[in-house]
Amino acid sequence: MAGLDDCGHYARKGGDSPPRGTLVTLPQHPEANQVLGEVAAELDVRGVSAVPFMPGISASASAPYTVDAFGTAVLVDSPLTGAHQHRNLALATAAAVELATHHGFPVTAGSLARGIHETRWPARMERFEAGGVTWVLDVATIPPGLGLCALACTSLPRRANPAS
Repeated sequence: MAGLDDCGHYARKGGDSPPRGTLVTLPQHPEANQVLGEVAAELDVRGVSAVPFMPGISASASAPYTVDAFGTAVLVDSPLTGAHQHRNLALATAAAVELATHHGFPVTAGSLARGIHETRWPARMERFEAGGVTWVLDVATIPPGLGLCALACTSLPRRANPAS
């Protein structure tokens, strides 16, 4: 039986043939890791961990940070807010490095940093100012998304004299 370990790698069941694809992942609940590992083995895909691209545990939910990619420090300065975006950004970074390193895509440290910084996702934790008020527009429609939205809103600055 094949399974993903806590770094997202899997044990291939096949011989020496190259994998038929790539699975970029982060640690999940142990049961989810097991299922992902079994599916990865069945599909004969290579596992790539995004863990190296996660920021430190003390990273702010909205402040820039750096990760090592392509042998250099890459600034991760995303307009997407919320600590949950750290996982999404790590997955995207791991996928970009994989595509450049193993599949010939022209991704560089500079293009990765620019792509992260220029990301636009309208209505997903979209912050804007109007009339001295910070507004957050979010289209979360499922309980986990609503929970993340509420959590991210707790980091917004409080007004000195909120309206009653």
